[in-house]
Amino acid sequence: MLYFLELLATKSFDYESKRTIKYWEDESVDYLVYLKPNDFYEEDYLKENMIYVASLINQIKATFNYSFQIEENTDVDFSYKVIADLVIASENGNTKYFEKPYVLVDSKEAKITDGKSIEISEEVNIDYDYYNRLANTFRTSYAVDANSYLKVYLQVDKVNGEKANFVLNDSVNVPLTIPLAERSIEISFDSQNSQIINNVPTNAELVFNLKVFIPEIVLFIASSVLLVYLINLIYNSIKRKSAYDKYIDKLLREYDRLIVETKTEPDFTEGNVIEIDKIEELLDVRDSLKLPIMYYNAIKHHICHLYVKHEDDFYLLTLKAENFKDNERDS
Repeated sequence: MLYFLELLATKSFDYESKRTIKYWEDESVDYLVYLKPNDFYEEDYLKENMIYVASLINQIKATFNYSFQIEENTDVDFSYKVIADLVIASENGNTKYFEKPYVLVDSKEAKITDGKSIEISEEVNIDYDYYNRLANTFRTSYAVDANSYLKVYLQVDKVNGEKANFVLNDSVNVPLTIPLAERSIEISFDSQNSQIINNVPTNAELVFNLKVFIPEIVLFIASSVLLVYLINLIYNSIKRKSAYDKYIDKLLREYDRLIVETKTEPDFTEGNVIEIDKIEELLDVRDSLKLPIMYYNAIKHHICHLYVKHEDDFYLLTLKAENFKDNERDS
C-alpha cells in the first residue's frame, strides 16, 4: 500500500521543494600613494594607513579585490567597473553642493560556468592632484566651507547564469574614500561589510497530473489511516533520538549562519590535518580566519566532520556517536 501511494504521488506531482544555497563574498583594497618631487621623502611612494601631505600627492595606485564563492557548482554572470564619485558637501556632510561620477574603468564581464568561485582584481591610477584642484577651485570660487572627498569603488553586479536554478540579481561596492581640499589626509576603506555570507533560494517546480489525481482521492481514507500510523512512528522515533543526534541538531540550529552543510566528502589526505577537540576551539579558528565551518555527515547518526579549510590546512573536529551517552554533551 505504501509503495502504491508513493508511486501515485510521484506521478501526480513532480515537485522540487525550495531550499537555500549559501554564498559568501570578500572585498579588499590595496593602495600606494605616489609623491611629487620633494626635499623630504626619499621614496617615490608611501604605503597604506598613513597620514599624507595633500600638496605632495601626485597619484594613488589602488587595487580593488573581490572574491565570490558558492557552496555548489552553478553559473553566475558578473559585470564590474571602477567609478570615482567627486563629492563636495557641507561641513557636516548632510547636504551636497556638487557630485559627479567619473568612470575610471569601463564595464567588464566575468562568469562562473559550472563552478563554485571567482576572483576579480582591478588596478587603477587615481589622479589625486586633478580632483584636489577641482575641489579647491569650487571652494574658493564660491567661498563655501565644504567637506570634499573622492569616493572610488569597484561596483560588481551579479546575476544568475543560464543553468542556475535560482534567481540572483544584486550588486556590491568596494569603496575607498579619499579626502580632498585638506592640508593632510587619511584614506579610509569601508570594511564594515567586507565579508558577507548570504542565502539564495532555489526555484521550486510543481507539475500536476490529473489522470492519476482521482485515484489518489479514492485512497484518501486508506492514506489517512496510514498517516496516523506514520505520525505515531515518527513520534516514537523522535522520543528515541540518541544523544549524538540531539547534539548535532542543536549545533546546526545554534550556529546556522556560521556552518555550511556540504554533501561533498572532504579528502583530508590532500592537506595537513589539525585535530580539534571542541566546537568552541573550531569557532575560535573560524573567527580568526574569517572562513565558514563546513559540515559533512559521513555516516548518518554515527559520524560527522566539522572543519575549516585554510590553504593546505584542515582544522578538523570529528564527532562520533560512540563517544556520546544519553544526557551527556547537551550543550
